Amino acid sequence: MERLDLTTPVTFTDVTSYTVASITLDYENTLVYIRVRTSGGDKGTKVFQIDGPNAKTILDALNKLSTTSLHKRLLGYLNTNGLLLGTVSGLPD
Repeated sequence: MERLDLTTPVTFTDVTSYTVASITLDYENTLVYIRVRTSGGDKGTKVFQIDGPNAKTILDALNKLSTTSLHKRLLGYLNTNGLLLGTVSGLPD
């Protein structure tokens, strides 16, 4: 499974990585929701809403996927835009 390995672990919960739990693509309202699940003891989740031009860019790119998987592309987006910091690793399921 692909995951985002954190540059700095979230220390209070021993979170060292996130995996994509769900993705909602809303083309009508130009929104993307990404829910990620944490590693570690608490197995919590975080939800990110992406809208406007950034969402349009993601939605357009999803229609032109080639060798980069959807999950890798979304985790890379979260990392590049400072929402989660780390390195994308692993292989698609």
